[in-house]
Amino acid sequence: MPQTNPLRYHAAMYQKNYDTPLGAWLWAFVTRQDNVERMERTTECDRPAAEAISATLLAELAENGFSEADFTDRDHQMTGHMIRQVMEHHGYVIDQTEVPIDSVPPFTRAASYRHRDA
Repeated sequence: MPQTNPLRYHAAMYQKNYDTPLGAWLWAFVTRQDNVERMERTTECDRPAAEAISATLLAELAENGFSEADFTDRDHQMTGHMIRQVMEHHGYVIDQTEVPIDSVPPFTRAASYRHRDA
């Protein structure tokens, strides 16, 4: 996980979930450079950014002491909110919402993005 994260999460309606060990871990996970690169590559293929991190997220939840049961529906939503902030920070805007995801859980639908300059 990164030592310092220059991008600050604006939790808004997800503050209660963010103020937990899982919430803080999710933000560190979503903003980790390898995951940002995965999300950008997947976006370049016109697929939802969340699809790029689904399998890794599930694997690393367990490695970090969380179970799939700890990852509630609200945490799913918060993760999508986090992904949006990361993607917007990197110059992307939402292209479509509710795009079906072809990968393993935890996500079944997510937003797809396009670069703001495209």
